[in-house]
Amino acid sequence: MQSGLLIGVNKMFTRVLFFKENEAARTNNEWCISTVKKLKEASPLGLKVSLRSIREGRNQTLDQCRVREYQMSLKGISKQISRDLCEGVRARLVDKDLAPKWDPSCLDNVMREMVDHYFSLLGESEPKLELLTKIARSVLLIGGILQIYGKCPMLLLKCCPMKFYSLVIHRAVH
Repeated sequence: MQSGLLIGVNKMFTRVLFFKENEAARTNNEWCISTVKKLKEASPLGLKVSLRSIREGRNQTLDQCRVREYQMSLKGISKQISRDLCEGVRARLVDKDLAPKWDPSCLDNVMREMVDHYFSLLGESEPKLELLTKIARSVLLIGGILQIYGKCPMLLLKCCPMKFYSLVIHRAVH
């Protein structure tokens, strides 16, 4: 499945670039021209990692997306697979030459294993992302509501028990 995914990613980017280049040439549309230019300037590995992340994220919860993005960020700054993040910072912010030397330099040279690395589990020595649980979010939400209303929890619980419990239940469910 992974090789099929990577083939699909290659085809997708090839089609997008081809379509946008043709549309930009045909219509002289500023947005199309700008989009093609930015896609061609971006890190080929970064493009494939981003597309896979978007595709995986469609079927994940917000917390799952946060964990995935965090893991990808750690993998990117680790420089184990590529120095593209550092190279992009160098080219844009340090030297300001706007001429990054991506490695790999084109989409065809991005191997499946390189993309897979960004989605692999973190090692034992790498810091894990600890997300708030739904109950903890509920408590924080209620704390914020209480600050807005200027009431202590016990007063709100005594005066409006149904409102208090409905806030907790509503927040825990969502």
